[in-house]
Amino acid sequence: MEATPALTGGPMTDEVLKRIFASDQDMYPAPLTLDQLRSWVTGCPDLSRCFCLTERTENDGHLAGTIMVLPIVGRFWHALLQGKLTEADIDATTMFPSGNGGEEEVGLHVFHVERFDDSLSGFTRVALSAVKETARSKGWTIAGCSALTATPGGWRSFEKLGFVKTGYEEIWIVRDEIVTLVTTFPGEDNNKDGQAKSGVIGKARMVVRFSKG
Repeated sequence: MEATPALTGGPMTDEVLKRIFASDQDMYPAPLTLDQLRSWVTGCPDLSRCFCLTERTENDGHLAGTIMVLPIVGRFWHALLQGKLTEADIDATTMFPSGNGGEEEVGLHVFHVERFDDSLSGFTRVALSAVKETARSKGWTIAGCSALTATPGGWRSFEKLGFVKTGYEEIWIVRDEIVTLVTTFPGEDNNKDGQAKSGVIGKARMVVRFSKG
């Protein structure tokens, strides 16, 4: 396996955040706003990072990629895994852990991860590892990591890292020029996109990797 070059992390910038928002809306019409994304970053800036190749950081600021992870209090995170809570419902003021420290159970939800430099391999693994290390340093009990994958490439990346489907899926369908969300919950028929045929404009599946021990 090809080694991933050394990366240096830095804060999320508003320019990159706008890029994330535009990309997310293009492939998946979820009811999110840019201000909501900003509130997530403000709620825990340490877990939303931009990365540069270390050898180039001092030269041109070339961005290698970015990751945006939401630390969600355990009971809300488990609800998210099952589709009882959606990404659009996540409120940093009430669902992120308090700043009081302590061994609070927290689930890390990857809202967005993107490699800007196509020459890099293993970016998702390295970026997620860096964010998890930061989360552990806060004294939280990490229950696991999750992601709502909206592309085949995204699903494959997380599958390689040991993530599995929870059974919750979101399917966006156009019917009579109206966009409708169809959801599949764990244990239900997961062929609703097939039933919708050509009307599907976006599909995402929830995946998770629970912490060991």
